[in-house]
Amino acid sequence: AVIAERAAELAAQREQKWHAVAAGIHERGQLTNQSTGTLVAALTLLFEVKPTPSLRSIATQIGVPHHDIVGRIRDAALVVLSETAGQ
Repeated sequence: AVIAERAAELAAQREQKWHAVAAGIHERGQLTNQSTGTLVAALTLLFEVKPTPSLRSIATQIGVPHHDIVGRIRDAALVVLSETAGQ
C-alpha cells in the first residue's frame, strides 16, 4: 500500500511538472494553438517514456497533424526547463 501511494504521489508530481512547463510555453506566446492537455501529453511521451517514441509516433498518439509540432513542443520545453533550472 505504501509503494502504491508513493507511486501515485510521484506520478502527480510529474504531471504537475509538465503542466508547469506547458504553462511556461504558453506564457512565452508559443504554441498557443495547442491545448495544455496536448502539450502535457507530448511532454510526457517526450521526457518520461524510454526509449523515446519517434516524433511521428507521438504526433499520432496525441492527435496533432504533423510531427514538426511535436518537435516545436520539445524545443520550447527545453528552453523552459533550462530557464527554470538556472533560477
